[in-house]
Amino acid sequence: MFLDISCRAPLEVEVSWKAASSATVQSITKRIGQLPIMLKSQACYLKHMSTDELRRVGEEGTEFGGHFICNGIERIIRMLIVTRRHYILALKRGAYRKRGPLFSDFGTTIRCVRNDESSITNRCHYLVDGGVVFSIVLNKAEYFVPAGILLKCFYDVSDKEMYDSILALSRTDEAHSIFVAERVEVLLGQCSRLGLVSKRQCLEYLGSLFRGVLGSTESKTDFEVGVDLIRDNLFVHMEDGQDKLNLAYQMISKLYALVNGQCAEDNPDALTHQEALLPGHLLLKFMREQLEVCLDMIKDQVRRDHETGATQVNLDDEAYGRRLLDRWPDVGQK
Repeated sequence: MFLDISCRAPLEVEVSWKAASSATVQSITKRIGQLPIMLKSQACYLKHMSTDELRRVGEEGTEFGGHFICNGIERIIRMLIVTRRHYILALKRGAYRKRGPLFSDFGTTIRCVRNDESSITNRCHYLVDGGVVFSIVLNKAEYFVPAGILLKCFYDVSDKEMYDSILALSRTDEAHSIFVAERVEVLLGQCSRLGLVSKRQCLEYLGSLFRGVLGSTESKTDFEVGVDLIRDNLFVHMEDGQDKLNLAYQMISKLYALVNGQCAEDNPDALTHQEALLPGHLLLKFMREQLEVCLDMIKDQVRRDHETGATQVNLDDEAYGRRLLDRWPDVGQK
């Protein structure tokens, strides 16, 4: 009898944009569907009702909430176990060797979580020649960047400062200090062989390599593309370059300690290395992905309109912006 009943509310977003040649910011509020509402949550009108009030509106007096009603069916989102956030794990995996002939079993990984609960896992690998590379995943493909180049992208730092900083984190005994010193020299050589010295040079180098993968426009310089790459894909829970650099030092130092037997491998199945992904976090993560898909659709449409000339592209025209947003799919339905 109530198969079409759902507990949901309108979902609206504000889309803002600005043409590169204009100082005016255009904004449009767009309804993109209906969002499921968890019963007895802050957004639910049943939240503060007493037992008698619940019965008067046709609800169960013992309703405790925590679930959703979609098309008349009660549904739950069970909590998922995920890796503990912002903690460096030292791991030894045979699968790491399959990434290339120089790769070893050793790696360190960290799950970085943004304020909106979306996350990115960053990982660095130890190579059999003593080098270290960081993994970046873009469009479900994995790319490896030499650590020596990446460290200088975070902050303007000299080779001597990098050498001293990593060595200072590894002074457990003389033998281990010698082990680390030899491998830091290899790490620094990854950068010097390409003639890269400054932060700007390193960012321009990475920007030129990843421009096509990121789908960056021609109006962006290689430096700007490099900045986007680092900001959106590495240690996304931090904004300050010095903080990101210090975290990279810690990951490399723990990796060296694992390789040289100075620390034990972490157990990712231990409760201390896990946390629960709540229903709201999961919905938020999925919503972010869907909104990114919508924005990519708009960007591609503007590019096609510009290339074909079939439609006058005027980003200062609100009517043109509304025509673009009319192409958005129903995110709530998804």
